[in-house]
Amino acid sequence: MGAEQDLAAISEAALVVSQLFLAAPNSELRGALQDDDALAQWPLTDQQSQRGIAMLREAVREGNVDSHEDLERDHLYLFTGIGKPLAQPYESPYLSKEGLLFEEQTVAVREAYAAHGLRVPNPRVPDDHIGYEFAFVAHLAGQVAEGNAGALPTLYRFVSEHLGCFAGDVAEGLREHARTATYRALAELSKGVLAHVRAEH
Repeated sequence: MGAEQDLAAISEAALVVSQLFLAAPNSELRGALQDDDALAQWPLTDQQSQRGIAMLREAVREGNVDSHEDLERDHLYLFTGIGKPLAQPYESPYLSKEGLLFEEQTVAVREAYAAHGLRVPNPRVPDDHIGYEFAFVAHLAGQVAEGNAGALPTLYRFVSEHLGCFAGDVAEGLREHARTATYRALAELSKGVLAHVRAEH
């Protein structure tokens, strides 16, 4: 696979991962994640990505597909929490000295987005939400795939300084607490995206 093709595949996968972190999947995405043929077309082929896809395909084969209500509940408990999220989705609590939201990491991530003309759509949500960070990776990988080689160093730097520093912890939270096949698989799919970015470096 050529570098541009690989970056296009990373972009495509990172966008789906981003959507799952930001909200419970809409009916279209839920349908794709519960369709054996669609799952077979997942763009990344590394071991972790394929483990995640195998989990989803097994749920389809066994008839244990996640309902909209189950996914909404899982998303709420994992990323918003009743008191505290079970899979904290923000970078700052992992990396800042105080372990709080809206710390220096949030500002640094906001500045990285702004340098590429991007900003988060909801000002009440901190910029360092893992879903927005994966969306930024999707954007940068897509830029490289379209011939903008200048976005590549930014992609590597962003993953090494930000997303890659806490995504593994979020994945562990998902593995431990997710109750749906979709969110258990997300732990593997998210790590697969990062493994591909690092392999490109």
